[in-house]
Amino acid sequence: MSTDVVVIVAVTILIGLFSMQHYGTDKVGWLFAPLVFLWFILIGSVGAFNIHKYNSSVLKAYNPVYIYRFLRRAKSEIWTSLGGVMLSITGTEALFADLCHFPVLAIQVVRTFIKSIMIDILL
Repeated sequence: MSTDVVVIVAVTILIGLFSMQHYGTDKVGWLFAPLVFLWFILIGSVGAFNIHKYNSSVLKAYNPVYIYRFLRRAKSEIWTSLGGVMLSITGTEALFADLCHFPVLAIQVVRTFIKSIMIDILL
């Protein structure tokens, strides 16, 4: 897909979002929640496929021993890495701060899927 097409699609989505803004975040959330859910499912599927096909050793990152070894080995890059971790955490915090814009049912449905996915990943 060319850059021009990507820009046109992005501008169309933004115009659609801004034109529906006067309906409130509840209505916009109900409209875009299935699209965002589908997007996350597709991203997760592509990631799982690539991990399975190319290199499943990336899952070793869940082992705390590797974190300890990295911190011992990378003396000068520790602060940069911790900065990236903190940015990820603050981004997640911002996500949870916006949960009040979604209906309770939407949060409960997504939580059910996320909880089962996380249990599958950890086992």
